[in-house]
Amino acid sequence: MFSKVEVHNVGGFLEAVDTVNNFVQYVPVPCPVHHSFHGSWLATITRTPFMMTPYSDDKVLTIDTNGGVRSFELSPTTLGKSYEEWNNMIGGKEDQNLRIEFENDANAFDISKLLDPKIGKFDPMNTPHHGGNQWMGGTGGYSTAGLGGVGGPFR
Repeated sequence: MFSKVEVHNVGGFLEAVDTVNNFVQYVPVPCPVHHSFHGSWLATITRTPFMMTPYSDDKVLTIDTNGGVRSFELSPTTLGKSYEEWNNMIGGKEDQNLRIEFENDANAFDISKLLDPKIGKFDPMNTPHHGGNQWMGGTGGYSTAGLGGVGGPFR
């Protein structure tokens, strides 16, 4: 269920001290996903790849040197509650046979209208086009590039 964090992908650790249950845990904070072109300059102004700030009583935010923000829940109570919410959201207590079906009308499009895919004509005025089988972009239509429609070079 949990993926192993490779040592070379860890930017540091959060140290969480639970004084009620008398234990300490170390949570690895991953390195930034995207790297900056200014890495050498960033290294001169900060000694760590992330900064930490409290967000609420039960959450901590880390902000990495490239602007990535991560939220950490360190309390076992709030972690359990969040897990239950997540499990319910993805269908943990719902009907496992729930599904979505899409029925397409047999006459939804006429296959005889499909030609070789083409880019279509460019409209310098950028006026809206709907169907017509001749314009680049637009919506609907056959065989040309655009949103919706059927066929076309980028489908």
